[in-house]
Amino acid sequence: MYLLLNPTSQQVFMFRTEAEHNHNEKIIGLPEATKLEVRKLFDLGIRKPNAVLKALASTNFPLPNKIQLENFLRTVRLSKGNGVHGSGFLRITN
Repeated sequence: MYLLLNPTSQQVFMFRTEAEHNHNEKIIGLPEATKLEVRKLFDLGIRKPNAVLKALASTNFPLPNKIQLENFLRTVRLSKGNGVHGSGFLRITN
């Protein structure tokens, strides 16, 4: 149901539909199985996006695009304490 206000008058029209609709779920992000495999490869020392993609290509896991993979690897590095912090976090004392 929705209301439509006519801008040239004070009339309001109410519309109602009986038709059903469904929202197609769009898959966002990497599948959980792929995330798990990337974490395993990370723990084995395969940490560069191209190397991970090459390793995943020989498996049945769906291949992520490179940007998705880089973002996920950044998340894995930060969760394991291997992230690179910006120079704003460094303080040099004499």
